[in-house]
Amino acid sequence: MSTLPAIQLSELTSQVEAVLKDRFEGLYFWVIAEITGHRYQAARGFHYFDLVEKQAGSAGLKAKVNAVAWTTGGRQIEGFERATGQRFTDGLQVLIKVSVDYSAVYGLKLTLQDIDAGYTIGQLEQQKQATLQRLLTECSGFIQKVGDNYITVNKQLSLPIVLQRIAVVTAETSAGYQDFHHTLLNNQYGYCFFIDTYFTTVQGEGNAAQIKERLLNVFTSGKPYDAVVIIRGGGSPTDFLVFDTFVLGQVTAKFPVPIITGIGHQHNETIVDLMAHTPLKTPTKVAEFLIAHNRAFEDKVQLLQHRILMKAQQWMADEKAELVHTERQLLHEAQASLHRYRRELDSISHELTLKPAMVFNSQQKDLLNINHQLQFSSYRFLSHESDELKGMEKLFQVLHPSSILKRGFALVSYQGKIATNADLLPVGADIHVLLNNTNFTTTIKDKQPTDEGEKTDL
Repeated sequence: MSTLPAIQLSELTSQVEAVLKDRFEGLYFWVIAEITGHRYQAARGFHYFDLVEKQAGSAGLKAKVNAVAWTTGGRQIEGFERATGQRFTDGLQVLIKVSVDYSAVYGLKLTLQDIDAGYTIGQLEQQKQATLQRLLTECSGFIQKVGDNYITVNKQLSLPIVLQRIAVVTAETSAGYQDFHHTLLNNQYGYCFFIDTYFTTVQGEGNAAQIKERLLNVFTSGKPYDAVVIIRGGGSPTDFLVFDTFVLGQVTAKFPVPIITGIGHQHNETIVDLMAHTPLKTPTKVAEFLIAHNRAFEDKVQLLQHRILMKAQQWMADEKAELVHTERQLLHEAQASLHRYRRELDSISHELTLKPAMVFNSQQKDLLNINHQLQFSSYRFLSHESDELKGMEKLFQVLHPSSILKRGFALVSYQGKIATNADLLPVGADIHVLLNNTNFTTTIKDKQPTDEGEKTDL
């Protein structure tokens, strides 16, 4: 056990206070550190926070000291926020001028006397540029830089001619979303929009993974969105640091649906803005852009309609003029044709006047020739027929039964019928025999067949 005499804690803290006062009184130091545990007492304008220095490559701390900004320091912080547009809060690395103070009750603390705005702006810009360089190096397949412009897959997508189906990534309590929603749905043209919201936290570097997850939810939804809108309602530059992260820059650059941003950063563009298809300043500007895009399409349709109407009217005027020209031409041709046909009719009429006499004379001659030919043909026909009749008359006289009977033939009849077959005449039958001038009846006593040589020809 120590043999040193015991002292009161206050005696020890008094000694420490005396040493520190002797060493640091009247001295000021510019310190580089990160702010954490920040609390602001608005009524008095005081800031309470811790300054930390982290170990490189890990979350471990190399140093941590309580700090405070009283009225003078509070005014310096206000000037810093105006100059940088950056809220003095956790996670911000700063270069501040401090004095060292020690209290027996509250311990060691650093009092903020001044703050270098240029340093913080430079640090944020350096961090942003480093991230952009990393994106160009690791994502060269879908991010290139041409001059001062970044060319990404998302930027090269074509916006649909009409934007209606919109996926919105935003905070559920965002006033910016309310402005966007009101402006879009109450547009003066009555355009209809279909909005799906994907709520998330849109500030703080640690929430980059959550925002990325919402974008992936949009992609995996399978819905045919025309565009994705990322909006938030403004804030300090620190609030926008989440949109300067590598992970969000990467997913935005290669997202397959056009992304339109309205993050609310009035002064600078975030990395997400640089990677997105269309960066705009505020949620209201995004809504106005969507409306204007659709209005431009409607204007083109109306212009096309006007041009079609003008073309139709011009075509009708041309066709009417052509019709009038054709009508006049047809009238002229009709009149010419009428004159031509009238001359032809006159000629035909004259011919018809002369032709009946010519035809009559020709036909009369033909009739006379025909009459002569008929008379000659009739005479020849009658003479021929007369000769034929005379021949037939002589034949009939030769073939007449009386002539045959005169030549010694007899006509035999049996039972009122001329007998031509002796086989049909039975022996004992009474037959009638007609000679030239005598008709008598006789009875068949006997029948004897005759030889061929005994037959007598007429």
